[in-house]
Amino acid sequence: MEITEKIYQAILSAICAAFGYLFGGWHALMGVFIALWFLDYVTGVLASGINGELSSKRGFKGIGKKVLAICVIATAHLADVMLETDTMLRDATLFYFSMNEIISIVENCGRAGLPIPAQLRRLIAIFSDDKKDTSKRG
Repeated sequence: MEITEKIYQAILSAICAAFGYLFGGWHALMGVFIALWFLDYVTGVLASGINGELSSKRGFKGIGKKVLAICVIATAHLADVMLETDTMLRDATLFYFSMNEIISIVENCGRAGLPIPAQLRRLIAIFSDDKKDTSKRG
């Protein structure tokens, strides 16, 4: 085995160990969140492109927020470890951020001109109003 291959294996092992420590290993909810994260990014870029609003500054801001969400998920897992609550906080945090991604995906599709059913628009309006109120709390 070549030295370069051993270095790559060591780096990959360290990344996997860090992931396991920070997030409590791989879980289906994490997979769902990452898939929604990707879909939100793609629909956001497409909607911005369709509307002529594509901006690297706005894209960087969005990626920054997603990285911060990952930090909050890791923090929730570490709090679970501290409090010995199994995966309760991590899972609740993953559900919260997954719902935000779903709302954002639907909003992006609406911005792109895709018709959104009225019931879904009303539901998103409820969650969006709640999200705005939460961000104003200090």
